[in-house]
Amino acid sequence: MRSPALALLAIIALAALASLTQLSPWTTKAQTYLGIDGLGYEWSYDSVDALDDLDDDVNYSSFYEDSRDLVAAYYAAGPDGGYWRVDLLDLAYGAEVASSTDVSDALDLYILIGWSGAPGYQGWLPDYIKSPNGNGVYIPADNYQWVLVICIYDTGNYKVMDYNWNTVADQSSGLVRVAFTANWDFIEVWVSSDVLSNYGWGQTTQVWYRVATTWVDSSGNKWLGDVIHNDDFSDDTWDSAPIFSTDNVGTAKVAFVHHGNQALTDNRALNDPNSTNSYWYILKVHENVSELANRPIPVSIHMSGTLLASFMWWQPEFIDYVRNLTQEGIAEIIGGVWAEYITAYFPPDINEPSIRYYSAVVNQTLGVTPVVAWVPERTWDDERTNISSTLAAAGIKAVILDGNTHHDDWDGDGNHWKPHRYNTTYTGGADLWVFFIDWEMQQYVLSNTDGGADINLRREWAWFAKNGDQHHVLIYADDWEKAAGVAGWDTGNPGRYEATIRWVAQHPWIQVVKLGDVVTWLENGDWTYDDGYYCGYDTYQYIKDWVQNYPYDYRRAYDGWYWGTSTEEAYSGLGPDSSPALTENTKEVGDVWTTGTILGDLYAALGDAPANHFRDLALVTLWAMAYETAWHDDADWDGDGLHDVSGWEMAFAQRLRYTNVLIEAAHWLASPSTSASLKDIDWDGVDEVVLTSDRFMAVIDPVGGAVPWAFGIGADGQPYQVVGPTMDYYTGDCCRPDYWNGSTAHAALFTDKWLDALSKDYSGDTYSVVDYGTDARGCAYATLASPDGVIEKTIRACPGYEGVVAEYVINASRVQELGGALPANLYIMFSASPDVEDLLLHGDDIGVQNPYGGDTPYVEVTNPSARVGRNVTLAISVNQTSAGYQNVFNVGNYEKWTMKYVWEFRVELPSSGTYSLTIAAATDPAQAPEPVPEPWLVAVAVLVALAAIIIARRH
Repeated sequence: MRSPALALLAIIALAALASLTQLSPWTTKAQTYLGIDGLGYEWSYDSVDALDDLDDDVNYSSFYEDSRDLVAAYYAAGPDGGYWRVDLLDLAYGAEVASSTDVSDALDLYILIGWSGAPGYQGWLPDYIKSPNGNGVYIPADNYQWVLVICIYDTGNYKVMDYNWNTVADQSSGLVRVAFTANWDFIEVWVSSDVLSNYGWGQTTQVWYRVATTWVDSSGNKWLGDVIHNDDFSDDTWDSAPIFSTDNVGTAKVAFVHHGNQALTDNRALNDPNSTNSYWYILKVHENVSELANRPIPVSIHMSGTLLASFMWWQPEFIDYVRNLTQEGIAEIIGGVWAEYITAYFPPDINEPSIRYYSAVVNQTLGVTPVVAWVPERTWDDERTNISSTLAAAGIKAVILDGNTHHDDWDGDGNHWKPHRYNTTYTGGADLWVFFIDWEMQQYVLSNTDGGADINLRREWAWFAKNGDQHHVLIYADDWEKAAGVAGWDTGNPGRYEATIRWVAQHPWIQVVKLGDVVTWLENGDWTYDDGYYCGYDTYQYIKDWVQNYPYDYRRAYDGWYWGTSTEEAYSGLGPDSSPALTENTKEVGDVWTTGTILGDLYAALGDAPANHFRDLALVTLWAMAYETAWHDDADWDGDGLHDVSGWEMAFAQRLRYTNVLIEAAHWLASPSTSASLKDIDWDGVDEVVLTSDRFMAVIDPVGGAVPWAFGIGADGQPYQVVGPTMDYYTGDCCRPDYWNGSTAHAALFTDKWLDALSKDYSGDTYSVVDYGTDARGCAYATLASPDGVIEKTIRACPGYEGVVAEYVINASRVQELGGALPANLYIMFSASPDVEDLLLHGDDIGVQNPYGGDTPYVEVTNPSARVGRNVTLAISVNQTSAGYQNVFNVGNYEKWTMKYVWEFRVELPSSGTYSLTIAAATDPAQAPEPVPEPWLVAVAVLVALAAIIIARRH
């Protein structure tokens, strides 16, 4: 026998490999009792004693070869006995009884165990197991011979023999138990302490053991298949060292990253908490498996800022769930820019605020500050936009790029599984770590072999677990909806993903890591890395495949979508003359470097805008409307011979110009005053009326004669947007966005929605501007009339008044002239978004109330947790000012849309004459019941109307 000193040296040598492995803080020692139940969650990393090379058969037979290929061996001691486990590459169902023409039994398993101080030892392998030479196999006397051997023939036939060939336990004794699991590819064994202790074993005994698989040929000869530890058996002896129970192993470090990128809209269809096809379910997989494994099996998730805001608004309980997972160490949040526009087409002064804003949002919402960033569509252009220094300056410490493009195109001699440090010449001297997505992981995580992880990944993981350099990380990263099986992806993907994660969790030699932890290890000097990496520009492989005939460097394939090719429509060329025409755009989309285009002029306007709250919202709008910049379809749906920009992308492209509305609000906020002016504030070729006072700004669009955007300044000086978020995505006609129609979730104040007498919707009609200016009371006003002369309204913004007033005159006689029957009903629609930025940050805390009862034409939409630190309210009240009116009712159907509430009032028109009413929209509800700055004028009007009625009746 070899001396204990030699055994100690072997232990130290093997432990050196494990010292390179950082373990999760949740990792624990092996459980005292382990279930022999075919589930491997309770086996801990500390119980893994050996890893084996793959495809290293001692004697090859192709029949069920993978089921004999040993991967790992485990041992754990409990007060009731010893536990062993053996992992196989692919334990196929029924492999233990399978036979063919040349093989009568494909798989038997032997575990030869021993310890010091036993009453005797045996060197020969049992059952006349043959070496490749056809001879019996012997363990030399000085190489840790065995005391007991566990012989496992199939699920119902197994035994324990001692060194004298006595059977001391079998399947019927209750003293040994065995479990096979084909899904998870291992065999578990327990031998009772009643057996082991008879041979000198105790719970604290250091155990050595060997593992062998065999196969039986058609003549009954039993041949070695695979062994741990390896030996060539050329001399028919097993000379390699045994496995010691105190040995340690390396681990394969893997990370699972899910990228969620959706616009600011209602995304609940992607996230049904009761469905396996949901974002939610993917996180539940990690939560459930972490609990089963008693250690984190973490997941890294990236939610674009627009998706995060959407969940804050529609599913705050999901955000609470994510926050809890981060606190438990199960979820890691990946950062980046706030909205998923393509950073390669925007300079640092657009990108850096976006990164900082998103990091601040994540910190406020989820209580963490992301250190790793997702680069939209992994389209990286450091040469053009200095994105590496921008990220570093914004506080990001690492990025995720692609191994087979960003790495191999620029660092072909390197190793993309190893973290790289970006060349600090380009980062302003800061450390920026780069992680690379592994192509094998990306391709096979959603694929299974025999109900478990794909065999290609098993091979990769086993290789990295044994690698002498333990400072690698294999990253799966793809769209969250892909794993969730939503948005057109295979609905079976969640089940396949779950099977992969469960397989991983039951193999503790695979270590699931959070990339932020790897950053910490790198910063602390615990990990080695490749230094001096640089990538000038690149994108991921699929983009290179999708973009056709680009005349650019293949690494800038995305440029083919942005600026066009002979077969790809140019996103930059979208404009009034493009096909299909963006009819309400006055300029082409262009780019930030070209004046006279939407993006070029917006960039210049942002540079000139005063730095205040509304300029910040202008940036948010630009980021949101540049969403998935230039994304294309393969289809040529307009028949011009080019692959077209996606229809939804055109909708975003048309609304980029809304950024200018916020820029104009920023200028007003810098110097608030009272004025009425005509100005094409949204760059649609039609002048809007801009009414401002010292407290309020309202933009009146002739389309619908309504107020799609309104801004206020509170008595405390705090600014906020109260009507018309410009960063949300709404559906509808992609080429007619300025249509203030509540049915498309795009409503304004004072939208004349429906007149039943004429079956007419006025929300798309263009009203004429009859007059505008400043009246004798110092109020800015504008009077607009519907094309048919039925409706005329004057909207006013007055000094000291935090709101606007609309004075309606409805010509009932004109309704009759147009063939409408009276009495009739006019429905007027309203939209409220009290403090738009707060709604982005905190979601829907809005309360809608009708203070004076259901029939009272008065509504308050209040945000009690507003960013400004006080309630922000939009209060709408109607004062009926005409004689002979019938009534005004609050319809009461408060529809919740993204970032807004929409409702209607029903005005009952009289049988003849004209009908007048005043509607006040005030951010101070105390003002709303009497909205006109000089309420005596309304009282006079009412008295005059009453007098007219009395005189008429007397006659």
